[in-house]
This record gives sequence, C-alpha cells and structure tokens, in this order.
Amino acid sequence: QIDQDGLTLPERTLYLGQDEESEKILAAYRVFMERLLTLLGAEHVEQKAQEILQLEQHLANITVSEYDDVRRDVSSMYHKVTLGELQRITPTFKWKRLLDRIFHDNFSEEEEVVLLATDYMHKVSDLIRVTPSRILHNYMLWRIVVVLSEHLSTPFRDAIHELSKEMEGNEKQLELGKICLSQANKHFGMALGALFVEEHFSSASKAKVQQLVEDIKYILDQRLDELDWMDEETRRAARAKLRYMMVMIGYPDFLLKPEAIDKEYEARGGPRPRRGFEVDEKTYFKNILNSIAFGIRLSVKKIRQEVDKSAWLLPPQALNAYYLPNKNQMVFPAGILQPTLYDPEFPQSLNYGGIGTIIGHELTHGYDDWGGQYDRHGNLVHWWTERSYSKFLKKAQCIVNLYDNFTVYNQRV
Repeated sequence: QIDQDGLTLPERTLYLGQDEESEKILAAYRVFMERLLTLLGAEHVEQKAQEILQLEQHLANITVSEYDDVRRDVSSMYHKVTLGELQRITPTFKWKRLLDRIFHDNFSEEEEVVLLATDYMHKVSDLIRVTPSRILHNYMLWRIVVVLSEHLSTPFRDAIHELSKEMEGNEKQLELGKICLSQANKHFGMALGALFVEEHFSSASKAKVQQLVEDIKYILDQRLDELDWMDEETRRAARAKLRYMMVMIGYPDFLLKPEAIDKEYEARGGPRPRRGFEVDEKTYFKNILNSIAFGIRLSVKKIRQEVDKSAWLLPPQALNAYYLPNKNQMVFPAGILQPTLYDPEFPQSLNYGGIGTIIGHELTHGYDDWGGQYDRHGNLVHWWTERSYSKFLKKAQCIVNLYDNFTVYNQRV
C-alpha cells in the first residue's frame, strides 16, 4: 500500500510555526540540520538546510495530520488502483521501474495496489515536478542521514540530543550501555525475548491470562444485550466478531525452541533465496546496515504471499498490548503481563483490576470508530446497519462534547 510520508519532525504542525513553541522547535531543527551537514563535510550548509527545510514545509502543508478524523476513516481513504492508474495520478514517479527494482519482479500495469492518500500523492507529484533535482537529491540523502545518525560517533549523538532536549525536555543522554541494550532489543527482539520469557513468564501464566481474556469477552458478549441502540442484525455481527477475535498471549510458541529462533535470522532457500542476518564482529555501524538490509529482504519476500496471522509485531518483552483490526487480533506480550498489572499469585480481583482493564480496552478497539470498520475476518467491510451506526456516532459525539469542556495545560482534551 502507498501512503503519505516524508516528514522528519513527528507532527506536521511543527513545520508551520503556528505558535511560539513550534517556532522554537523549528529553529532547533534547522540548527540540528546544519550541525549534521557540517559533520558530514557538506559545503554551503545554510543554503542546503534551508532548501531541505522548505521542501519539508511544502510536504507538511499537503500532509493530513494523523489526528485528523479523515485519517481514522479508513473506508474513505482506501482505494485500489492499478499501476497504470497510479502512474496517471502521479506522473513524475516511475512506479513500474521502482517496484521492479525493489521486489526483483516484473509488474504489469494491471497490478493492483492500495492507495491511501490520493490527494497527497497527486500533490507530491506536482511538487517533485517543480523542485530542482539537486534539492530532491539532498532531501533524500538527508532522510537517510537522519535515520542513521544516531548510530554514528559522539558529535552526531550530541546533535540529536540537543534537538531532543528542545522537543521533549530530555536533559540527559542515554548511557552507552542502555543504548546498546535498546539496539539489541530492536534488532534481536525475539532472541532477547526468549531469555526474558525463560525468566519471567511461564506457560501456566499463559493459560491463566487466556482464562482472564475469555471471562472478559464473555462479559462483553452479555453487555451487547443491554445496548438498546443496537439492532439485532448489528448485534449478531458484533457477537460474531467477538467469537472470531484471535488472542495471542505472552510469546509465540516457537520461542521455546532455540533452533527455531536461530532460523529467524538465518539464510533461507526457495524460489527467491535470501541471505541471513550477517553479523560483523568489529563494526557496530555495519551491523546496523546489515540489520536494515535483512529487514528489507524479509519484507520484500512477503509480496504475493498470504498474510501470516500468527506473526507478532512486538517481541515478548514489550511493555505494551495492541489490537490489529485487519487481523481482528489482540496481542498481550509477556512484558505487560508482569506486576503490578498481573501476577499469577495475586488475588484474581487485582488481576481483573490491573491487566483486566488493558484487556477490556483492547477489546473495545474492535468496535470503536477505527477498528469497527473491519469485520470478523479483518476485512474492511461495513458490518453495521446504518441505523445502529448512526446511533453509535451520536452517542460517541456526546463523549467528545463532554471532554471538550476540559483543559490540561491550556489545551483542550
């Protein structure tokens, strides 16, 4: 699928200088750009930084904020188009040549792709047409530099810290040991996860959490009968979605087998052989590049393959939980199934009040204005009747109106 992207700062409004805070961050970002370009030995750094920043500001002007209601209405964004149609929408891109090279394939003009930001892509195509190629090249190199600079020497990390201090108030840099642990976790997540699970999560706990989930799903099923605004057709579909909801707890089963973990990082054969994760014992930066290349090879090989609904997005040690609407799947890694949220020795009342609230929260994502757009199989299908959906939106607006009355640090909730 093809979507909007291209901004280095986390939110488009930071580029627009709409208030004093964003102006300060924008000034710090420009200083950061100039420092990195200088460290890389570039000439005319002020001019290049200004040109790249102006291009990003143009991109910010055509980017829709992720907090905008439009970005939550997946049905309105989702468009299947052929490569030929995509080429007509964005004539400055050479899509077939690009995709053929990335995927080592030969795509026809009738190949279908999902386009999630039609207006954005059309405007980006126009922007590319009027922007000098020198600036486009510098911008693309800058985007690579930003991603990789945290893995370079101390002066690069110092520059990143100065920007982080302005944006997030981080006074102290992470110690090198914590940086190494963070990177090992990022690049060898499942291997570290096996060690974490061995020490901190048992198969018995996995079964107990599964029972907690089933209990809370049962209560939600009962609560559906109490919704006087929901008609029977929608209620049946809601129950079906609950029954089909996949729940993954603790860790993937292969994690208990060391040879299976090794295979995650090994070379693979088949019609499109790929190299494994190649570790260079002398050069940290080379390992980062190898890891990125390995991840790209993993992604590329998935083209035309059926979606693996058993795949985990996070390693077991992640202190998080998530719901994926396009798989109708809830995932609770072992990292969040720890005290104080969960302990097999706690009274069940504490576990219901702790991890139970997280489970209930993730369950509701299957029925909110985002996850509710997907059916029991994870397909983007409108399964509500118009009558029930209209009443749902009306009741949701009541909650919005209520919280509109509250402010935190002079910001409306």
